[in-house]
Amino acid sequence: MTKYLWLIIIIVGLSAQSAQAQSRPFFGVAPTKLEISVKPGQAETKSVRVVNHLGAPAQFSLALESFEPENNGRGVIISNKNLYYVEKYISTPYQQFTLAEGEAVDIPVTVTAPAGGGPSSIFGVLAIEGQVIGEAKAAARLSSRLGVLIFIKTAGLQKEQGQLTAFGLVGGPINFNTGRDRSTYISYKNTGNVHINPYGYIEAKYLGVWKTQKIAVNPWFVLPDSTRTNEIVYLKPLAYGPYLFTLKQNRGYGDIIDKQSFFGILLPSRLVTFLSGLGLVLFFILIRKMLKRPE
Repeated sequence: MTKYLWLIIIIVGLSAQSAQAQSRPFFGVAPTKLEISVKPGQAETKSVRVVNHLGAPAQFSLALESFEPENNGRGVIISNKNLYYVEKYISTPYQQFTLAEGEAVDIPVTVTAPAGGGPSSIFGVLAIEGQVIGEAKAAARLSSRLGVLIFIKTAGLQKEQGQLTAFGLVGGPINFNTGRDRSTYISYKNTGNVHINPYGYIEAKYLGVWKTQKIAVNPWFVLPDSTRTNEIVYLKPLAYGPYLFTLKQNRGYGDIIDKQSFFGILLPSRLVTFLSGLGLVLFFILIRKMLKRPE
């Protein structure tokens, strides 16, 4: 059964938040993303640290999985499409290990590229599952499974190419938002053969008093031969009214900057209620006049 990779990523975030805010049992993994460039016939090794805070000795197991873009362009999904290359290129010295409460271990993750060449890029997940010793598996918490994303580039075979394809306001340019936060969306098409990490910032300029709010666009990955859409949530707007939104985004290679702007109008959600109520009143007035019209 297909597993959605975003669940693994959410689990990482939820585990960290739960541990800090509520001190619930958890185990930590760092980093949660590895980017490795390796030359054909050579090997590169990086480490992943696992720390046990599940409240008791626990057994951990490792598994390799591959992922690919999701059809809707919003994220990625776990699949076995490229699992052969993931297992061929990536290796770890452990499949299972045990940690006492508070104990940590550094797991070497080695990527070896065959001398005869191979794919220009490979994308895998090192899935790590932790289980308290003596605890039934059915009782395991959601946070007992975490994932480390692994992005591999084969040096010398890389073709970096992509561009911004869309930038807009979620909900449309005339925006009645039912919540306090507003979101913009960015779509990026990767036409190369390796993943790209675009980044930049958005300027939301309120045209009433020419005040500007800056929103950071942190690096986000786009897999080759795919288009991905990223939603950027920012805080409550400076004021309601007309805005000029401008995106300046680095493509993630060659220091190439894409720039795109659009006009939008941000309106309070209570205006929707007012207009709906006004529409109903006018409708009933019209009906009443029609009923009173002499035959």
